[in-house]
Amino acid sequence: MSSPVEEASLDAVRKAMGSIESRVAGHADRVAKEACVYGHDTPYCDGEGLLVNLKTLCGVGRTFLAMDAARTGCRLYLRQRFSRVPKRGAAGRERAEEGRAEGVEGGGEAPPSSLGELIMAEAHDTVEAYSVVAVGEGGDVEAEVAYGPETRAELPLLVGDACDAVICHSSNQVMEDVAAWEEKPRVSAFTENLVDESQGKRVSPDKSSWRCEACGKGEGLWLNLSDGYMGCGRANWDGSGGCGSSLQHFNDTGRRFPIAVKLGTITPAGGDCFSYAEGEDDLVENPRLGEHLARFGINIMTMEKTEKSVAELNIDYNLTFEFDKITEAGKDLEPLAGPGFVGLENLGNTCYIASVAQMLFNGCPEFAARYGGPVEAVVHTCPTDRDLLNDFAVQMVRLGRGLVGKEYAYYLCAEDGGPLEPGAKTGVANKDGLRGRPYVAPVTPARIKAIVGRGHAEFCSARQQDCVEWYQRWLEIMAREERTCLGRLPGVGGATPSLSTVDSLFRFEVEGRIQCSESGKVRYNTHSELNLSLRVPLDKATNAAELEAQAKRPRVDGGDGGSGIKPRVPLQACLELFQSTHKVDDFFSTALGRRTTAHTSTRIKTFPKYLVIHLQRYFVGDDWTPKKLDCLVDMPEFLDLEHLRAKGMQPGEEELPPADSDDAADEAREGGGNEPTAAPQPLPDDAIVSQLIGMGFGENGCKRAALATGNSSAEAAMEWVFAHMEDSDFNDPLPQPASVAAEAASARGNKAHNPESVAMLEAMGFTARQSQAALSATEGELERAADWLFNHAGAGLEAAVDAALGESTPTGSPDESASEITSGEALGDGPAQYILVGIVSHMGPNTASGHYVCHLHNGPRGQWTIYNDRKVAISEDPPLNLGYMYMYRRLDA
Repeated sequence: MSSPVEEASLDAVRKAMGSIESRVAGHADRVAKEACVYGHDTPYCDGEGLLVNLKTLCGVGRTFLAMDAARTGCRLYLRQRFSRVPKRGAAGRERAEEGRAEGVEGGGEAPPSSLGELIMAEAHDTVEAYSVVAVGEGGDVEAEVAYGPETRAELPLLVGDACDAVICHSSNQVMEDVAAWEEKPRVSAFTENLVDESQGKRVSPDKSSWRCEACGKGEGLWLNLSDGYMGCGRANWDGSGGCGSSLQHFNDTGRRFPIAVKLGTITPAGGDCFSYAEGEDDLVENPRLGEHLARFGINIMTMEKTEKSVAELNIDYNLTFEFDKITEAGKDLEPLAGPGFVGLENLGNTCYIASVAQMLFNGCPEFAARYGGPVEAVVHTCPTDRDLLNDFAVQMVRLGRGLVGKEYAYYLCAEDGGPLEPGAKTGVANKDGLRGRPYVAPVTPARIKAIVGRGHAEFCSARQQDCVEWYQRWLEIMAREERTCLGRLPGVGGATPSLSTVDSLFRFEVEGRIQCSESGKVRYNTHSELNLSLRVPLDKATNAAELEAQAKRPRVDGGDGGSGIKPRVPLQACLELFQSTHKVDDFFSTALGRRTTAHTSTRIKTFPKYLVIHLQRYFVGDDWTPKKLDCLVDMPEFLDLEHLRAKGMQPGEEELPPADSDDAADEAREGGGNEPTAAPQPLPDDAIVSQLIGMGFGENGCKRAALATGNSSAEAAMEWVFAHMEDSDFNDPLPQPASVAAEAASARGNKAHNPESVAMLEAMGFTARQSQAALSATEGELERAADWLFNHAGAGLEAAVDAALGESTPTGSPDESASEITSGEALGDGPAQYILVGIVSHMGPNTASGHYVCHLHNGPRGQWTIYNDRKVAISEDPPLNLGYMYMYRRLDA
């Protein structure tokens, strides 16, 4: 019997085998086999599929094969070629139709994605084909051997083991998705001694007979584990869901029976349990679920899942939910395609990332210029030992190239595959204008999410997030990474500290003014911001008469009794509130040497090229639940903010004396001590901070609130937030105690550092002393040291150097987290006239749920464009008054 593999091909594989260095992927290894590490090619790409480097275990698109082979020295790859075919039979067709009816993008014929596959898997079979590819020195394919049961024995044992390990291994993306979504609920405090009022009640084994005891509904039912009451869950904010009888029963029975289980989710492994009890009010773990179900004759070991879990419903919700107004659903929108009109795959809860990414890359040409070029240039300058999956520059260019390049863009064509007539509408969108190539690999933000979210409790999870907070963190990390790129990106590099970082396009200075009420003396301070955050004063609504009339009309069935008129607030009212003067009680006046009152006001000192305005639509109600301001804010397309420009110290004003040690001593004595003492600084309570962050406030402000109220309670901290959220330093990072910083600096100051690291920093234009200080402040890590120097470049550099070397007592210490980075270069300034170029809108009751959509004024005929995940089209009615985040461009830009 002849061998199924030609000897020449086997010989090529044997020669290439040594390059993988006996590498066989183990359980703890990361196998990035779902997409190309340089681009967005997947195993479903026509013809070429995806090649997995058997040395680095990273996927590589055919375009990048030569570069990857040269960079890694690997000569052996496993090629994956996948295709999807509809399942045969009525069940498969039925499921496919259901998928199309549910509005899942592409219906039953969509290519898979990490979360979309959860919904569509039942409608398709995946056909997988593998082959072993031997690559020559020049990156050309020398041999390719089909890999399967027949050829496995013909190949060297190491090659077969390496291929099998990759094929059977969970992909890196799947592992990250599972880790992000896997939030194990806490064990309820009530499960151990749960009240038993079953009184012999039994649940029928006939599931078709199960009904809500209040409304008769037969699905989405929850069983109370104390008395067996069967009722609906709470209604969703969009009107779907149940009648809420399960919660109502809890209240009607004196709030004694808090735990319920969703019947359709019960399996031998458990089920979704919810606690209505005060302090929990969330999904909980019930270790005694089997025992509690047995009270009602239910054997948990025989139960099968018949409904989606809460987590699966959340995934579905974030994949398919839309609001008509913002998404313009129901309209025959003209699709757009080509570079700059590439949608982003929603990974379940990543629409907040997609919306911000579209706004930055397609609303700011500077982003496309820096991050939209060939990825090869950035890879070639990357150290050979660098993990490309976590290299910020490589993954940013990979994302940018996917959005603004042509490699992953669809092109519209006529129904017959010919050229598209100008202005014609069509549903045919193919990669090359050819009907024979319908599949284009989806562009996903997965890697950027993983890199930017690393170390952040919220952004590394799969929960929906506040897009404004994501925007701030992304730009701050971007600025830090750009300062350490050392010439790898366009416009970044050179031998001077004056680097042009992208955040400087958005960052501006805010000037705060405080005036002592008795002495009349003033003090000015400045800090930088990435967005202008404005409160919305509902009492300034221009349609107050209509709202009052609506309120007087009788309510019917809990409705609003009218046409649903919303308060309409002009932007000018928000700006007036921003610039208004506020009274400060208990202010320590250095002019008087005692406490008195003062008045503060805020102005804008510099006007950036792009001004991002954030409307504070979300707040916490009297019942401590996050709520939304259901209002319209009239945002003009042209904006003149010259009246907000700061003017600094004015003639005739006298400055408040600076605080000194004597003032500090006086303040300490007022507190009852004879001498100022340095007490240990407490840490903010993580539980309180988490609750406040969940209500939509910034992390630094929440930490300040917890400390200011002595970590007493979330309620007290919330009251402090409301009272101080307008303070100029509300979102500033907490200062490190001076004693701690000085001790750490002293310990670091005498440490010897790697001479090569010092030399590299000196090559950037810094002195040896500055370089030593930076390395001391960052534990000897070169990239962090470079970042530290650029952060402190300017007048304050020498003081920071002294502090880092322990030669003086610092007033604070730079926190190396991304949220504290400020630009070391002078911020741009110009006329205060702006034009609106982008809107990010949010639909949902709070920023932890719902959906984000981006609109940009970049259409082919001066029109607005809607970016709704992968859907990109000309917008007919952009939601100018419903936005959450607006981006304006300076007119002189």
